[in-house]
Parts: sequence; structure tokens; C-alpha cells
Amino acid sequence: KDEKQKEGWTKGGVFNLNLSQGASRNWASGAEKASFSINALANTFAYYKKGKNSWDNVLNMQYGIVNATSIGTRKNDDRIDLLTRYGYQLKNPKWYVSALGNLRTQLTDGFDYSTTPSKTQNSGFFAPANLLLSPGLLFKPNATFDVFASPVTARWIIVNDANASLRPLYNIPLNKSSVNEIGAFLTANLKKDLAKNINL
Repeated sequence: KDEKQKEGWTKGGVFNLNLSQGASRNWASGAEKASFSINALANTFAYYKKGKNSWDNVLNMQYGIVNATSIGTRKNDDRIDLLTRYGYQLKNPKWYVSALGNLRTQLTDGFDYSTTPSKTQNSGFFAPANLLLSPGLLFKPNATFDVFASPVTARWIIVNDANASLRPLYNIPLNKSSVNEIGAFLTANLKKDLAKNINL
């Protein structure tokens, strides 16, 4: 994020695609005879600023598959994470009245491979999904660091009807699609360029 963010919308993102392959010529216990994996990541953002109003939106999606001699093909990464945060700047320019929303789920089914005789599904798209709604105060001394605190935050754990049989795994009654929890919430974010090609 630019220290001097311009008025209006600022949009962008990054896409990574990683491939890796390995093989053991003189195989020994503990090593894979052969493996291949592919991992993709898309991280996009849309920031809005007008006067004392700011609205930050970030969508992070990750997906990965690995194929290895001993286990066959499995996914090793699966994530959808949407974060939106609105802030209204107070008289002190480092403080904002703010509200945060966060939705996290995954793209495809997940499985427990330790069960016999075959794998057992334990997750899926919107099974579960975690939805967080959080009003609070944001302390933002600069564009690289901020702290958000909310004394009262609501979280819903949701499992859709298509995966209703998985609800007991997430402490949701079979006749309900979600459960709600209330608590406090605190989060801190830091983004810093340590060198020309190193970012923390």
C-alpha cells in the first residue's frame, strides 16, 4: 500500500504458479520414489479512499495438488480468504472508527486419509465457512503497520446443506446450517520492504 494513497480506487494483485518434481534413484525408507506438485496462489486487492473514508478489500486464493508414490494424488493447499475493512478517520489522523468482515472457506472437498478401509470426507466448499463481523477501532500510524481491536465480535461457522452430514464435526446440530459465537477480536498487520527484493 502506498504511503500517500491516492483518492479513489487502487487495484492490483499477484499470481504465482509453482511446480516441483522429485525422484530417488537409490530409494531408502522415508523418501518418496517420485513426487510431483503444483501450487497456485492469487492475491488481489482493491483499496478505496475518499476524504476521511477508507475501504480495503483483499482476496487471497490458494490451491495445490501433490502426487507421490506412497500416497497417490492429494490436495495439499486449499483456501479462499476474503477480507474487507472500512475505516473513518478521527481528528487524530492515526485513529479510525472501523468495521471488519472476513470470510474463509475452501474450493474442494477435503478428506481424512487415516480412516479405513477408505478415505472419509471431512470438509468441502462452505463446509465449513467462517464468517466474522467485527466493529472496533483501528490504530494506523503509517501505511505499513496497523492494529485493529474490537470488544464485541460475532463469528458464524457455516456448513451448507450439500454437506449437512459434516455438521457434527464442527459442533453444528444436523438441523442447523450454522452456529454463532461472540467474543473479542484483535489483529495486527505489518508489511515492510527489508530490501529491494525482500518483503516481510
